[in-house]
Amino acid sequence: MSLIVKGLNVLYGDSQALWDVDLEIPNGGLVSLIGANGAGKTTLMKTIVGLILARSGSVVLEDVDVLSLAPERRVQLGLALVPEGRRLFKGLTVQENLLVGAYARRDRQAIQQDLEKVVAYMPELKSILSRLAGDLSGGQQQMCAIGRALMAKPRVLLVDEMSLGLAPVVVDRLADTLQRVNQDEGISILIVEQDVELSLSISQTAYVLETGRVVASGTSSDLRNREDIKAAYLGLH
Repeated sequence: MSLIVKGLNVLYGDSQALWDVDLEIPNGGLVSLIGANGAGKTTLMKTIVGLILARSGSVVLEDVDVLSLAPERRVQLGLALVPEGRRLFKGLTVQENLLVGAYARRDRQAIQQDLEKVVAYMPELKSILSRLAGDLSGGQQQMCAIGRALMAKPRVLLVDEMSLGLAPVVVDRLADTLQRVNQDEGISILIVEQDVELSLSISQTAYVLETGRVVASGTSSDLRNREDIKAAYLGLH
């Protein structure tokens, strides 16, 4: 399912956080959003799912502008967020956290089947389903957060800072999982990732956000080869 953001403007009090942002996630696409800290990446993610209100613009999921809809309704229509910092319920078990992701679903009979599918994508979860989320390692928590979002049965998955604080080997496994979910399930994905090289390597297209404005976009391979992108985000000169 495609997601098209047009002319999105967001205010924080008297300060403007996003300026006329245009972005498209094509059906079945994997798109990277890169930018420095404070560029507005998380603000954009939260606005798309309804956690922050926009001043103007549109967020069209297939043919529906969801900008005026409540976050729960956006989840029902197919949007799901893996938030920065994971935001798990630490006093609940892994399985309970995963099932929280299905709270807006009406197809109750399919939920157990999807739980098994999530565990198949991330087999490490199988042995820790009864453990409290607060007792997990960072990598296990991130797997649980991704699994919780997948339990919403999204058509568009937004992933904010997947690798934060994690070992490279864990990050590589999570990136592989996202690619397989994208390819096998046809779920469109927008990823915000501090490891810009990683995000550009797994995505097809990318956008660069600076101080709330999209300043560049194109295929990920083209952006990786641009000298200004190399210097600013890849540490290459």
